[in-house]
Amino acid sequence: SPEDIGTNAPTDLVHKIESMFGSYRAKCFFSKNWSLREACLAKMTLMIPEICSAGSTGGADISEIIFSIIESSNSDKNVQVNLSGLILLDEALLQLETTSKAPISMTPQLSRILVDLFSKMADNSKKVADSAEISLLALAHSSTVDVSYVALLATKRVRSKEAKGGRTVRARLQFLENLSAEFGVDVAWKKIIDFAKVSKAFDHRDGSVRDAAKSLVMTLATIHGNDVFKSLEGDLAERQLRELQLGFQMAN
Repeated sequence: SPEDIGTNAPTDLVHKIESMFGSYRAKCFFSKNWSLREACLAKMTLMIPEICSAGSTGGADISEIIFSIIESSNSDKNVQVNLSGLILLDEALLQLETTSKAPISMTPQLSRILVDLFSKMADNSKKVADSAEISLLALAHSSTVDVSYVALLATKRVRSKEAKGGRTVRARLQFLENLSAEFGVDVAWKKIIDFAKVSKAFDHRDGSVRDAAKSLVMTLATIHGNDVFKSLEGDLAERQLRELQLGFQMAN
């Protein structure tokens, strides 16, 4: 059985969880035992459909409480708790699609969750990185979130320290390619190319970053045509640009 909630737990979040899921599950969520935290998130996921259909949590906003829980689980040091939180996020999005009357993407909470997921895409754990990308694509597909908003956050400049290492830039380029492949013309390509330029992806010291940038350009050119190559004129050496165009012609 879970211990009493510690005094360092945020009082507001404790009350929110108690209002929606009861005091026992609030204790589990804040337990020092990771298996109780994981089990709690799994139970919450099962309860979400009924809670959303009832539409009442004693005056509290359902999405606000859910996103507060996910924000907290995202920062948990245990990988299994992280992953359980992302499963809750996917289920919550599914349920909110049927109950939400307007897009909810502009809430500061959801913005922070998205930023955190972009960070997790560069995680050392492949399981964490893959799960983060799946959740981001689910967010983009959700009718409660605007895909252009996800794309906008994905093209935010990477901090210089992270950019030098390469892992973060490569993960972001690969995600933007996957997003473009899934949504086609609904994703604005110019901001994506600008992101690749600002990140110095085409001349990055990490070969995998350069390869990711080339692959991204190929995908964008397939969707948007020759304008993609024209946008690189002056930014890439003529040799680089010719190689990209030649590679595109051979692939198509």
